[in-house]
Amino acid sequence: MPKSVKPLSEKEVKNAKLKDKEYTLSDGNGLQLLVKPDGIKQWVFRYTSPTQNKRRKTSFGTYPSVTLANARAKRDEWQNLIKQGIDPIDDKREVKAEVKREKESNFANVVKLWLDDQERRLSDNTHKRKKALFENTVLKAFSERSIDEIELPSLK
Repeated sequence: MPKSVKPLSEKEVKNAKLKDKEYTLSDGNGLQLLVKPDGIKQWVFRYTSPTQNKRRKTSFGTYPSVTLANARAKRDEWQNLIKQGIDPIDDKREVKAEVKREKESNFANVVKLWLDDQERRLSDNTHKRKKALFENTVLKAFSERSIDEIELPSLK
């Protein structure tokens, strides 16, 4: 049976003393305050990954910029993901990767990559004309749109 831990109070967090070595104060359910010798108080969350069955840890930020209440709310949010069988660290990485993919799939970025590839294959004069043609016509109409949004009827 897991050991019952008394939750931290705001006063305990604020008054945590510095020591020669770093130490942790546990708030329960995987949330800990890591107190470092240089005075940094960092929120750490430890859990067992539901997908990898390994112990993992992550940081929620430093105190006082992340308060005890904010750290607990984040812990509860992550525990809900864990209960659903989702590893929060992997989920966060996937969300970041998706945002990056969406930014990179912008029509202007795709055209830039294509033109860079064409630059190696074409003569300078041909490449300059092709680049100017795209910049003066096509990019003006489609530059901010995602490549997935553009369909044949919109090109006519």
